[in-house]
Amino acid sequence: MKISGHKLSLVTGATLLALFSSARTAEIEILLLGEQEVEFEIFTGGRGESGLLFVSLHSNEKTGISAIKGHLPEISGKYVGIQAGGDRRLHLAPGRSSVTIDPNRMFSRDGIERDLRRFSVPRPGDADLVETFSRSYLKQYISRAKTVVALHNNTPGGYSINSYRSGGSEADSTGELHINPDRDPDNFFLVTANTHFEALKAQGYNVVLQSSTPMDDGSLSVYCGRARIPYINVETQSGNMIMNVQMLRSLLQILGQSIADPTAALPSNVSADGSGNAETSTPSSSSPSTMEKRQPRKVRPFRAVSNEEMEQVQELIVHAAELDPSDEVEIQNYGISLASRFESIGEDNASSLIIRLDPKKAKFLTLCIYNAVGEEGFGQFDYLRPFITP
Repeated sequence: MKISGHKLSLVTGATLLALFSSARTAEIEILLLGEQEVEFEIFTGGRGESGLLFVSLHSNEKTGISAIKGHLPEISGKYVGIQAGGDRRLHLAPGRSSVTIDPNRMFSRDGIERDLRRFSVPRPGDADLVETFSRSYLKQYISRAKTVVALHNNTPGGYSINSYRSGGSEADSTGELHINPDRDPDNFFLVTANTHFEALKAQGYNVVLQSSTPMDDGSLSVYCGRARIPYINVETQSGNMIMNVQMLRSLLQILGQSIADPTAALPSNVSADGSGNAETSTPSSSSPSTMEKRQPRKVRPFRAVSNEEMEQVQELIVHAAELDPSDEVEIQNYGISLASRFESIGEDNASSLIIRLDPKKAKFLTLCIYNAVGEEGFGQFDYLRPFITP
């Protein structure tokens, strides 16, 4: 991979330092799924809580996860993500890898049983274990939310906005549909509130308003629709970080979140009330709640970064604007220094930094690292790969 020959004007050091002004701590909470402990990674936005909840149900859909983590320091709300080691599905018990459940098919009894039968050979009681786990999740997180934003990624040729057309696999769940032929069908929004549908439609995005009587597939969108909790799915093609960030930033603005980063151009504001009426109706159950068995909350802080370290990183990034792309030696040395600094501050801090840059600037910095360390050495920087992958 080569760096094109042009100079880049990067964000100022003061702005970079401001992006890291809010200390962030990841809390780890545990819910029991049968015999298994399922971890949830939880972040509170830099501006506190607001009833806005961001969720990730599939730990293998990393583009959306990185996109929201990069914006948490400058918004209000909370993020809750399942930690499943990069797997899409959850395992019910140690040594029983053949019995699994899709976390986005566990929010109704019908959805649970259908998913278990389709992908596993369930034993008596497995559906009960999943339902109890699901109810604990809903009680702990969803019931407290005013608006739920889910982050999902897809792959070409499968699930897309076209799935909601007449004759598509999701047609029975379509209320209103807006398709922009100039946009990739893999990038779209699914919403349950008409105000959000109209606002996103006005900005030219592909968007579907879920029917008031959707097909019950056990998904969180169907549950939230029935519980009258405004729900928004930001669905983008896996690896398309630029589009994921663009769609997320547009949505944040619609939801009234002020984005302070001056290096990324925001679309014009469309006023829409994203608070909704969170009148939830979590299903009752005579089954014992796993919340009573939940392990004590564990707190895992981000890698601590000193002010001196951050000043060194910000100076190095600003220095990129002075590089001569035709000077291979200078680019190589810069890439080595940048890789060393990114390794020093850790993946979470580095990805949070680079995701705020203009896409061309982010690609330039990533290519500098790639050219310096090569494909093998780039393995530890895989979280940056979406910035150089077409």
